[in-house]
Amino acid sequence: MPKLRKCAYCKKEVKLTREHIWPSCLITRMPELQVNYLKNNRLFTAGDLVIADVCAACNNIKLSPLDAYFCSLYDGYFKTYKEDLTPFKFEYDYNLLLRSLLKITYNSSRTVNREYNDFEKYREFILTGNGIHQEILIKLDIVQPAMVKGKKFYPSSARCGEIQIGGPTPNFLLRLIAVNSFYFYIVISKSAVLRSDMEEEFNRIFDNLQGTIIHPYKQGVIVDTFSDVDTLNSHGDFLASTQELYFEYVAKKKR
Repeated sequence: MPKLRKCAYCKKEVKLTREHIWPSCLITRMPELQVNYLKNNRLFTAGDLVIADVCAACNNIKLSPLDAYFCSLYDGYFKTYKEDLTPFKFEYDYNLLLRSLLKITYNSSRTVNREYNDFEKYREFILTGNGIHQEILIKLDIVQPAMVKGKKFYPSSARCGEIQIGGPTPNFLLRLIAVNSFYFYIVISKSAVLRSDMEEEFNRIFDNLQGTIIHPYKQGVIVDTFSDVDTLNSHGDFLASTQELYFEYVAKKKR
């Protein structure tokens, strides 16, 4: 009889299933997610990114509504590239949005570190939505297409991971969840209260991460604060650092 392991969400010792890092409904909408870069392994791989540590009850009952909600945002917003800086209204259910973003973050982070995971403390909130998390700030920035030699390049991708702002951030966790033009920045304070000795660090983070605050007590915001980030700015460093690895991957696929 196979040894039972604990579910990453409910912590019950049961038979585990495979959980997609990105919602499976998003993968069907974005075929480009079939090619993924694993930063920890420094390689490109084909197929869905999954992690096999979630029980069927959590996967199919409690987490699936979050996937459906995130994909409804794709259909309503993410699939359309924003090609100008015209303000628009972004409507949302804050509870479902935050839980969806934390779910993707928690899933992604477990591919790197399953023990002492910084986001494990949010597993119950991801499952049930109970509780208010005032230590979390969400900002939404819109990435524009880039013009290179007369050709337009769109920000066609889904990305999740840590972000750097050019200085240490010992009191905060910074994450990015991006789908096409929509870049969600998540700032999480490690302290439940913003202490006076954290204010300078927080202000530096806030000023460096541009975009519109997603207000936790509203159902929509007017997105009218835009950075100057375009496809080239947002993907340039990544493309430069992984170009050789990507060409190796393509060469192997052709064999």
